[in-house]
Amino acid sequence: MQPASKLLYWLIALPIGLILIVFSVSNRDGVLVSFSPLPFEMSIPLFLLVFAIFVIGVGVGGLLGWMAGHGARRRSRERRRRVNELETTLKDVEQRLKKAEEPALPAPSSGQKSAPVDQLPAA
Repeated sequence: MQPASKLLYWLIALPIGLILIVFSVSNRDGVLVSFSPLPFEMSIPLFLLVFAIFVIGVGVGGLLGWMAGHGARRRSRERRRRVNELETTLKDVEQRLKKAEEPALPAPSSGQKSAPVDQLPAA
């Protein structure tokens, strides 16, 4: 982490942590939790009930968000695959063009002078 982000982290995390500690200490009394149609009841501290509901809510929200992003992730994969195909095709075409632009016969070296075609000795 960079120093600025560490500072921002602590400016946010410290007050939230203090609020959670104060809430936990203030709400230690037990509450009766019952699951109405079932014959099951339990007494747990209020702060644990609130934290459990918060964690379940974050989990369900994260799961729903992940599921909602499925279509976007699929389109991204398809587009990435298509870009890779197009880049490969472009490289192939560039190589073919480079080969086509190369002269068929090598150019004469600078030490030799080529005679014009009309001045070649007759056979």
